[in-house]
Amino acid sequence: WSPRQLLSNGIEISKLHAADLRMETLRESEEPSTMPTSLAAPFRISLDDARLTKATFVSKGSATEITNIRLRLHGDKVQWQLRDAVASTPWGQLAANGNIGAQRPFKLDANASLSGTPVGAAG
Repeated sequence: WSPRQLLSNGIEISKLHAADLRMETLRESEEPSTMPTSLAAPFRISLDDARLTKATFVSKGSATEITNIRLRLHGDKVQWQLRDAVASTPWGQLAANGNIGAQRPFKLDANASLSGTPVGAAG
């Protein structure tokens, strides 16, 4: 991508590949979560080939790993579009596509499927 893209048609990234992501909940909050007022991107974003080898989510000492994550993502001031998303989860192989509006009430149109044998299950 080029910084000049911000002035014209937004950011277009053809490939974004990463090996590991780890997210930990360090402290639980007593306050309920609040809905954001907007999900709008500040400029058009296009990500044509995103891959993450492993994502680990840790909460209360328990870790969940999701692997082989691949997706395409496009967003702007109107909506976000997720296409061809796949991942291996502890519950099976996930596939998903969907759109979500960037403004309240965040209109959602999505479909997802979970199939196959969960990762680590005895065969």
